[in-house]
Amino acid sequence: MVQQDYILRILQQFLEVLSKLINNDSNENSESIQLKIGEMYTTYFNKSMKEFQALDSIEIIEFIRKNNYSIQQIEMLSELIYATACVEENVALHNRLYVNSLVLFIYTNKITGTFSMTRHEKIQLIQEMRIIDNVV
Repeated sequence: MVQQDYILRILQQFLEVLSKLINNDSNENSESIQLKIGEMYTTYFNKSMKEFQALDSIEIIEFIRKNNYSIQQIEMLSELIYATACVEENVALHNRLYVNSLVLFIYTNKITGTFSMTRHEKIQLIQEMRIIDNVV
C-alpha cells in the first residue's frame, strides 16, 4: 500500500511538472521547454527524447513490454509524448507524436481497470484533430 501511494505521488508530481511546462507558467521559450521535457525522458525512461521520437507506436509498445513497465510508467510515457507533441513545431513530428500518444492512451485504457476522464478527453481531442491520415 505504501509503495503504491509513493508511485501515485510520483505520477502526480510528474504530471504537475508537465502541466506547468505545457502551459508555460514560467514564460519560457519553446527551446527551453523542449530541453526540460527531453530531460524528463532521460530521467524517467533512460532513453532520450530523440530516441522516442524515432519510434512508431508499435515500437513504443514493444519497448514498454520488453521493459515490463507498470501502468503508471505507461501513463507517464503517454503524457510525456503528448506534452512533446503539444510543444513540437515540426508539423510531421507533431502529428506523429500525437498519434503515438493516442495509441498509448488507448493501450492504457485496455490494460487498466480504471477510467480516467483526462485520458478520455485527450483521446477525443487527438481524434478530433483528424491527423491520423496525415501521418507518414
